[in-house]
Amino acid sequence: MRRGLLVWWLLVGGWVLAIGGGVFGVALPTYQESVTGVLAERVLAETASALNSAPLDATVTNELHVPETLGGAPYRVGIEDNHVYLKAPEHALETTVPLDERAGVTYADSRCRSEEGIKIIGRPAEQTTVISLCGGD
Repeated sequence: MRRGLLVWWLLVGGWVLAIGGGVFGVALPTYQESVTGVLAERVLAETASALNSAPLDATVTNELHVPETLGGAPYRVGIEDNHVYLKAPEHALETTVPLDERAGVTYADSRCRSEEGIKIIGRPAEQTTVISLCGGD
């Protein structure tokens, strides 16, 4: 009787572990990818908002407080053709947001690596304010 009960518990326990492992083995990576995507969208939205609201009348450097990695991997944020983009090659993420058209503003094509931090730099020029990321490199 005891031996039969032990075998029954081992079978039930094995079945529970197999089902649980299968569920978590699939659900956990999907959850991590979802969180990485949401975090990437937040970083991109914060960067676009900071670029769109950069002051026009003074030289300014504004460092954004964003994570150094997305899902444990570095990423790049940049400006290209009046759009701000985020690229995270490790997660096959690439997304862009158009920047507001503002009179007297020129967005310089530039980029930052997440490990360096993201800096918004505005420099008044003769007829325009040039706004770039991380020094415009």
